[in-house]
Amino acid sequence: MSDTQNQAQLQNQHQGQQQTPTQDRITGQIAVHKTDKKLLEFIDNLNPAPLQDYAAIHAGTVRPYEKDGQRVYSVIRIVAQDYSRKDEHSIRAKANIAPEEALYIAERIKAGVKDFKFEAVKIFGNPDNQGYCPMTKIWINRSEKNADGETMNRPWKVDIENGKGRKAYGKNGGAYCQGGSYVLEKKVFLNFSDYEFFKLLSAVERYIRIWEIVHGAKLVREGRPARDMQYATANATSEHQ
Repeated sequence: MSDTQNQAQLQNQHQGQQQTPTQDRITGQIAVHKTDKKLLEFIDNLNPAPLQDYAAIHAGTVRPYEKDGQRVYSVIRIVAQDYSRKDEHSIRAKANIAPEEALYIAERIKAGVKDFKFEAVKIFGNPDNQGYCPMTKIWINRSEKNADGETMNRPWKVDIENGKGRKAYGKNGGAYCQGGSYVLEKKVFLNFSDYEFFKLLSAVERYIRIWEIVHGAKLVREGRPARDMQYATANATSEHQ
């Protein structure tokens, strides 16, 4: 069962509602690749910027944005699941990437790169009783040849890790994991052919472009007049001082 399907099932159970048939559930799944042992899916977690940052289109791009007391970001969620061990629970690992990161990867695929490396490591949230914060790590690589120099049929590899670590802060305020404190909890990887990975990322790119048009049009339509009115009011006030 995919991440979005699990979310829908848990929500229905919490609300005490009758289960919705799988085929009728509304999910945010953009694209998915399945094998008999694993899957990788891309999920819509994009959020529009507030009116104050209308030109950014995506939330959290210009400055931190909070809604209902929660920090809001615009991201694409990637979920990797390994259900190969039938006698055990499946392993699920998740990570988020920014929309521009997804578009960058899609462009590199279309450019036909032979070797490619992308890495995103994030530590977030508040420390638990032992001082550890949640962490996600994702690597997206393409290697033309293996260690023996042979051309690979599935040159793309996606690795996702979930774990925890002790948070520290740099001079610029950015958070990072203290050296030696990382604890691995889950790890899943998948390999893809060029076409398989192109198919996934082209769907993600297409969705982001459509989403930006839909939400961007509303933000620009409302944001620009609000900005112009604010400027006009400020100029009028300064002229009378």
